Amino acid sequence: MIVEGIDRLTQTDLKTAATLGYGIKLLAVITRDFATNELFVRVHPTLLPKDKVLANVNGVFNGIAVTGDVVGTTTYIGRGAGQDATASAVIGDIADAVTLLTTGKAVALGEEAVELHARGGTGIRWAPPEHVVSRYYLRMTVKDEPGSWPRSRM
Repeated sequence: MIVEGIDRLTQTDLKTAATLGYGIKLLAVITRDFATNELFVRVHPTLLPKDKVLANVNGVFNGIAVTGDVVGTTTYIGRGAGQDATASAVIGDIADAVTLLTTGKAVALGEEAVELHARGGTGIRWAPPEHVVSRYYLRMTVKDEPGSWPRSRM
């Protein structure tokens, strides 16, 4: 599981995101690769287009988007725990819900690799970080002059 907070975000990041038409939200993301039977859980700041519902969930409200094969994406919004809630507590609750939905049993999460068992006894493994495909945003400050970013570094 990867957990990254918002402590490294700056006002420049927020302004740049807004200029590009995005908001930044701390998201807990759970994905399952059915081909490899791996589950990946991560929490990190994410760029969301301003026209998306989750980008506009603010204050004491929390939101969750669930994507299914038949229904597509459904979004649920409600009052959360407020300022005292932490990303680790939220992701723990979501991970427990996923485990309960896939196995019918609650499983305690730990640092070690935990073998999860889905319906029918098929093992679901925690995906290693190198198996996750994601998009990234990179903002750099460089001098606006020839040679400030040598091609040899690219």
